[in-house]
Amino acid sequence: GGGIAMNAGGRWGEMWNQVECALDPDAEAASSERDPRLVAWAGVSLPGLVNKAAALGLSGFEGLVGVPGHVGGGIAMNAGGRWGEMWNQVECALVIDARGEFAELRRPEHAVGYRDGRLGAHVVAGAVLRLEPKSALEVQALTRAYLREKKDAQPLSERSAGCVFQNPPKDRSDGRSAGQLLDAAGCKGMREGDALVSAKHANFLVNAGAARSADVRALIANMRRAVLDRFGVELVQEVKDWRRPEPG
Repeated sequence: GGGIAMNAGGRWGEMWNQVECALDPDAEAASSERDPRLVAWAGVSLPGLVNKAAALGLSGFEGLVGVPGHVGGGIAMNAGGRWGEMWNQVECALVIDARGEFAELRRPEHAVGYRDGRLGAHVVAGAVLRLEPKSALEVQALTRAYLREKKDAQPLSERSAGCVFQNPPKDRSDGRSAGQLLDAAGCKGMREGDALVSAKHANFLVNAGAARSADVRALIANMRRAVLDRFGVELVQEVKDWRRPEPG
């Protein structure tokens, strides 16, 4: 589980006490000097965060509309796209190290990369997110516009984990994205069991029924091989493959 709280003043212990408080968007909108920060815990869904920010008239996450997953994963991988990345709005991330101790990673001191929050072995617990106060109607309108554009190009109505591969460096791919390379390599429609490459966007896998993890791994390997054989470009996987440890 998780929650979102307004007004990130004070220490983390104080913020934690606010998480379960009900938010009143109308009351917040009436304030001319709102604190433009949210506390979001790792279990908050990214769609939930996008919708809450839009309802409160806080701009910065409109471009994440349609992105699956949760805040913790979004921070760990620096989720984003053409309209911005998660860490653009992170003021401070609360993380837990391998010893179970808490630490704070603050921007701009903490450097991040493309689809990489550079957390090492740390696990995200939550974050203070700094946004820009605007009219709620303006933020909601921009969110809807981005969603319409994404629906035209991505299989948002199907079961998918988002993009499979990172976009390669432009100097190695003639400026083409991973999706364009996969499309040109003939990957649309490729299938392993019920794991299927979307006909709408070649960098998306969809579950057409009861896809198994083995199906997904095999299909990803076939997609990577197709691009490597056709263009000599080694695609880097964006989705994380968490496997159960082997017994013994």
